[in-house]
Amino acid sequence: MDKEKLMQMIRDQRPEPDEAFDLRIAHQVQRLIREEQPMKKKMSVLAIVVAVILSLALLGAAAELMGINVFELFGKDDARLQQLAPQAVLKEISPLTVTSPELGTTVAGINSAYYDGQSLLVAYAIKNGQHAEAYTPNEEQLAQMEKDTNPPIRAVNDPSDTLTIQWNDAVSAGKPFGYMTYSITPSDHTMTPEGLDLPSSSEDTRPGEDGFVYTIRDYESPLPAEAQNRDMLTIEIGLHQRAQYCWFDGKDAYVRHEYQKLQPMTATIWRADAEIQRFAGTMQFAGHPVKVTATASAAHAQAMLVMDNGTFPVLPEDAWYGVYLRDGNQAELRTMNGENGGTGSMTISFEGTGQLPQTLEIQLRVDHEDGVTIDPALTQPAFATLEQVP
Repeated sequence: MDKEKLMQMIRDQRPEPDEAFDLRIAHQVQRLIREEQPMKKKMSVLAIVVAVILSLALLGAAAELMGINVFELFGKDDARLQQLAPQAVLKEISPLTVTSPELGTTVAGINSAYYDGQSLLVAYAIKNGQHAEAYTPNEEQLAQMEKDTNPPIRAVNDPSDTLTIQWNDAVSAGKPFGYMTYSITPSDHTMTPEGLDLPSSSEDTRPGEDGFVYTIRDYESPLPAEAQNRDMLTIEIGLHQRAQYCWFDGKDAYVRHEYQKLQPMTATIWRADAEIQRFAGTMQFAGHPVKVTATASAAHAQAMLVMDNGTFPVLPEDAWYGVYLRDGNQAELRTMNGENGGTGSMTISFEGTGQLPQTLEIQLRVDHEDGVTIDPALTQPAFATLEQVP
């Protein structure tokens, strides 16, 4: 069969995609045309066409996932992610499709990711991953449920969560009611093929206009030593299929849980062409010299403060050490953790600005809630300009 005709037959089966989808189709066709020659006696052209069309569900899912760089989506109100977006494009996207009676077809996959040898941020997307409906068990289903020892009244975190509101109203009125929730959700763990668990530090999730729910997962930086400075980093995030059935018979509450482990979302992330800068400096705090070292990339920074011949005093409740970093453009790096003292050193992590800093300014001070009494020796902030070191 003519290559152009085969490509057109495939394209006629799907909605208008972006250029990346057509490139994938072209590569698929080239492979099939090459394979057709030695297989003519065993496989007809029609069979080849059928095989390609059957693969369109996966290719269509890839087209949807490739349709947006999640870093750019979040970058609309986050300059750091906007700066990192061009380096977060993956060379290959491998979406998963899961079919269930409750949800129909669910699409999930890692969409984009940034790795610079020290830091890691991963964006993934899930479409059609949640379903809930009213539920009344039959006798056989009720026999499989257990009495729920938790308080019958459920917390309502979303005003649109009508089923939980109906449940609470039924429990309060002593009337029977039940509901079920069904979901495909990601694991909290991100693993490498050799079994290394990469610790995450935060997540941000938001819905998209295309029906996907997008998440960017940020990881502790620097990464574990075994995951640092690779040419590429291969990761997987597990997917879990969960179902929960809740029933209130007018007096007692019952519950049943179902759980199934699914194939994980995977990605190979090539190391970004990004530098890592190291800085050092000194300052005085509470009458003691403090040595400061810092490591910074466009994505993250980390500062270590070591008090010479002393320890940072333990602070009262509702008080903490505030450590602040600004780059040469006076852009502040957002602090990701704090310390309460009692040790001779403190290590503070920061989000980067999306650009590699050439200089860093650091401030150390004691912050506290109103009404907290602080030792006068600790009320004077300390400042230093950190210089680059090899």
